[in-house]
Amino acid sequence: MTTTTPDILDEELTPSVLIKLGKREYRIAFTMASVLAFKQKTGRNMFTQEGWTNFSLRDDPEAVLAFFWAALQTYYPEITFDQVARMANFKNMKLISEKCEEALKIYTQDDDAGEQKPAAETQSVGSTSGR
Repeated sequence: MTTTTPDILDEELTPSVLIKLGKREYRIAFTMASVLAFKQKTGRNMFTQEGWTNFSLRDDPEAVLAFFWAALQTYYPEITFDQVARMANFKNMKLISEKCEEALKIYTQDDDAGEQKPAAETQSVGSTSGR
């Protein structure tokens, strides 16, 4: 699979996190477009506490997969939700969750101009295994 990187996307504007699944490596990142894709798919708002309520593999596996799918959309808009569901399994969900949380933290950090994006409530993100 090749990276489809629009001209506007680069590491300075859209820092990414690398994740290796099987023999392939993917760049995942969050932009406002991926945040909106996540909300459209799940109805969850990443910027509110309620958006993370019952966010776990046990309670809402579709939302956990949508989180990964949304992170992939930045650099791989051709990957469908169904393809993501086939990429993920119980063995790699911990890695996927950790990498997605890392990408979200990068997205919500202060930028060089000192402006801050709305803080995502990420305390529940790492518990996607349902523990």
